[in-house]
Amino acid sequence: ADVSRPEYGVGLAAAIAGVDSLVVCSGTTAFPSDKWGKNGENGPKQVDEQGVINVATAVEAVNGGSGPRVSRVSLLSSIGVQRRGAFPFVILNAFGVLDAKANGEAALKQAAERSGFKFAVVRPGRLTGEPFTNPDFATLLKIEEGSKQGASFAKGDPDGFAGDASRRQTALVLAQTVVQDEATDNLDFSFINKEGPPLAQSDWDEAFAALSRPAEALRLEFDSLDEERFGRWLVSWGNGILSSGALFPPLPLPVRVDYPDNDTEIGLQLNFVSVTVTGEVTPVGRVVLRLVEGRKGPALVGKREPATQERPFPGETQILEKLQEDLQLVVSNEATWPRS
Repeated sequence: ADVSRPEYGVGLAAAIAGVDSLVVCSGTTAFPSDKWGKNGENGPKQVDEQGVINVATAVEAVNGGSGPRVSRVSLLSSIGVQRRGAFPFVILNAFGVLDAKANGEAALKQAAERSGFKFAVVRPGRLTGEPFTNPDFATLLKIEEGSKQGASFAKGDPDGFAGDASRRQTALVLAQTVVQDEATDNLDFSFINKEGPPLAQSDWDEAFAALSRPAEALRLEFDSLDEERFGRWLVSWGNGILSSGALFPPLPLPVRVDYPDNDTEIGLQLNFVSVTVTGEVTPVGRVVLRLVEGRKGPALVGKREPATQERPFPGETQILEKLQEDLQLVVSNEATWPRS
């Protein structure tokens, strides 16, 4: 079967009949290449858009018949689909590959709503590692994942989230969308490789559980923690982070740091506000960070308010990445913890 020619061979619907889960990894190069074919028959419009539409149509046809239903479809897309008008993705989209992927994503979601199957849209960063099939810098320089065998995930396609994703890791993520069951129901997310060892199954479980939780901005799990000392460090960090000059470039929105009214709680609030030229201050939202009991031990969890805020607030990613960076330093060097 051929996604761009659904009538080819036995036909696309016949080819997928009887499967429970379907993983769609079809795609083409972002820039003109021999992969597009002599007449552009395998260009982005034909493969990343119409090809996905054809798959979605075939799944609907199968599910409308008397045989077994396709219960889940996982689609390999790309980071930057929802940011294709912004740099550097506007360059990647010069020949319409991100437009085509966006239309393919939308078609799959609409078909899922009509036909009742679950979907997962997976948006990896720039693909690295063998096989080097794309005519890009990753192929030219033969970039491998090396020591970056961990993974960082984000709901949707948020501003500031970018990096590389190895083909090995991408295959593992797609496999997890099938075995994670309800955690990936109707979910779209981005991921990149990060420094660290390969993920154990428990790490995958926690990563997808976090993706399925509403409006969660951060979750850091600890095996053990001196909570009293951690609380003092967090207050010290919050008091100094916005005035120390450690955040560069400057934050796009003013941020105020507050602390819990209840002395028994450990955490802080990042309050994002907008200020007009006349000095009028309007709340935009906040991220509430609290130390809670996690799956393995203490966990620092950040939740956005209002709960409907799925995307990070402007500047949020920059602050939370700095928090994780500074926290990594102190937990790996106990002498840097604040003393009594």
